[in-house]
Amino acid sequence: GRQIWQAKTQQAASAAAVSEADQFKTTNAERGTGHKTQLKKVVGDLFSLDFIWSCTTCGACNEFCPLEIDHLSKIIGMRRNIISENNNIPEELQQVFHGIENCGNPFALRRADYPDNLRWLSETGCATFKEKPTAEYLLFFGCQALFEQTAQQAAKATIKLLQTAGLDLAVLAEAEWCCGDPARRTGNELLYQKTVLRNIAQFTKLGVKKIITLCPHCFNTFKNEYPQFGGAWELVTHTALIAELIAKGKLTLPQDHKLPSLSSADKVKIAYHDPCYLARYNSLTTEPRKILASLPGFELVEMPRNREKSFCCGAGGGRYWTRLQQPNPIIKNRTEQALTTGASVLVTACPYCHRVFQEELARRGQEHQVSVLDIAEMISLD
Repeated sequence: GRQIWQAKTQQAASAAAVSEADQFKTTNAERGTGHKTQLKKVVGDLFSLDFIWSCTTCGACNEFCPLEIDHLSKIIGMRRNIISENNNIPEELQQVFHGIENCGNPFALRRADYPDNLRWLSETGCATFKEKPTAEYLLFFGCQALFEQTAQQAAKATIKLLQTAGLDLAVLAEAEWCCGDPARRTGNELLYQKTVLRNIAQFTKLGVKKIITLCPHCFNTFKNEYPQFGGAWELVTHTALIAELIAKGKLTLPQDHKLPSLSSADKVKIAYHDPCYLARYNSLTTEPRKILASLPGFELVEMPRNREKSFCCGAGGGRYWTRLQQPNPIIKNRTEQALTTGASVLVTACPYCHRVFQEELARRGQEHQVSVLDIAEMISLD
């Protein structure tokens, strides 16, 4: 997963650091002051490369701008220009692009290694579309759940819940290919469109009609962007589907529902972090709260920034890849907001958010004080 990808890019990151240092030059007036001026800029000498690649594409600028300026499309446009000129592309992104185009995943894990990486899936008893071509639902995992252990736990929990509810579903397993979201957000529109057309052709051949997603990024691109290329299916997030199944009585919450590590507590506080691509992009904020508020033994508390005004985790827009070797002040701020609630459990519904929250809590030495769980894991606790 990310560890393998990280090892591949360690050397590239060192080279990139040298290149970035070349962007700074000390002027005569500044010699002796220790101040540096960044001179190498693009787009009419207005925006630095670092600024362009720092955007998380969370959409907050568009949401809060009183003049309703569409900042996001401008930044994506500048990224596309950089990619089209094949100049100043971060080495980490080049690795991501290579992985998506040649391996079907941004980690650049070889297709030949898929069976070993997907052993966890065979343990769930979930059929593939090849084995069950008439399945009503396609459960699309997304690259994180396929290869990252943290997201795999959420995937296992989701499968268990859907099987308990009696849903007729199947997966692509080794045949699953990246949805293309990382390519579009980082400006590689050509690669994105090639990926879209490939997936549409595969889904059409399989006769897919309904798709369940675990990743908000996959959900957003399938639902809102694939139709531009002729791909249209009935989309539902695992969060919304779980809420629906509970409301219909197909899933029952156990009355002794407790986290083993916190079983002595009378009432455990839980805080929910709204992923940007669910809340701000798709207004899915009510369903997760209905689920969490109904859990016996837990008290749902809100963070200062929530719902459509949620604060980003800092992993979107390619930052999960390009900022791997650098501090993430965004998740630092968001984690502090979560800690102010006094919650012992932090719940989210995005594998990227999940991963960076865990990394930040570990950095603080607080990973044993606050548990980070996907919403499906909260429901399926034994």
